[in-house]
Amino acid sequence: MSRHTFEDKLKAIDLYLNKRNSYRETAKLMSATKSDIIKWVALYQKHGEKGLQPTYTNYSVKFKMDVLTYMGKTGASIREASYVFNIPSYSTVAKWKRTFEKQGKDGLFPKKRSRPKMKKKPTCRNKGRFFFYETFG
Repeated sequence: MSRHTFEDKLKAIDLYLNKRNSYRETAKLMSATKSDIIKWVALYQKHGEKGLQPTYTNYSVKFKMDVLTYMGKTGASIREASYVFNIPSYSTVAKWKRTFEKQGKDGLFPKKRSRPKMKKKPTCRNKGRFFFYETFG
């Protein structure tokens, strides 16, 4: 969960935009970092209050490519692209960019996640002087 509530973010934006406080002053008043305030203001200016709501989503390969293409054509930074496309964490875009540079488009497809299979461990039973190893399935 975020350390700052939706209302806190709106209050910080109001302090910055309407009260004419600097990013640093606003951050100090709200117990946030300067980069948090910059991010919230940019999201609010681009997407309104909807940009401040938490999002939980899976991004398609096409969407990822759209973001990376936008960055290539406009020269936008990773942070700018994350604001324009309303991606809450710019590190997500940075990860896509690194993956695309190393693996190409194929690296952007979702990876199958599953639990590793448990190994069958041999058990030792002492029957007199001899050891018998059995595996159970």
